[in-house]
Amino acid sequence: MLLLLLLGPVGVLGAHWAHSTDLDPNYSVFWTPGETDITFEVQVRTLGYVGFGFSQDGNMPQADLVIGWVYKDQAYFQVSVGA
Repeated sequence: MLLLLLLGPVGVLGAHWAHSTDLDPNYSVFWTPGETDITFEVQVRTLGYVGFGFSQDGNMPQADLVIGWVYKDQAYFQVSVGA
């Protein structure tokens, strides 16, 4: 199963990403910075869920995180914004 986090099953149509990296053979990240935001696409081969996040020190406490999963052909996301 391929889960495109934050972008639904087809990704951003017509997107031309400025940057990309393969974190491992099953986890790729694409992004383009804008003037005030950054647009991401995460492609992950998984049978469970996927997590994606940012922190100032590489630790989970106070990190900004998104967790996504698919259940009965419906995508779900949970967002946690660090304090």
